[in-house]
Amino acid sequence: MQKRKCANSNCDEYFEIKNAIKRFCCLSCKNNAAYEYEKKIYSWEIKQFKGRRKNIKILEYVMLSGRTIISLRQLKILGFDFDAAYISLIDEDKNQIFRYGNIGVKSISKRLFKLSNIKI
Repeated sequence: MQKRKCANSNCDEYFEIKNAIKRFCCLSCKNNAAYEYEKKIYSWEIKQFKGRRKNIKILEYVMLSGRTIISLRQLKILGFDFDAAYISLIDEDKNQIFRYGNIGVKSISKRLFKLSNIKI
């Protein structure tokens, strides 16, 4: 039987070829190679996704503490990622609202933001 080197760059294993199409020695190596590929090709999207997820957690924390107004300084202290913004929505008063999960963030001044629940 022929042997082939695993196509995962982090693996040095050789495996017996039962199927001519098979490129990886195991499912773990296949998944790891796919993850590394996505990390390399889609790094910006992954960074944005992680930033948005972090922002949602921060805003949920603020909302659960009972606050609906928060300053720019407080958001920065909590680690809010302003580069990971969603496209804004326009409310009935023609104000921009940025949506993070079910929470809307509306700028009420240069340094203050109002948080509100968004109904889907």
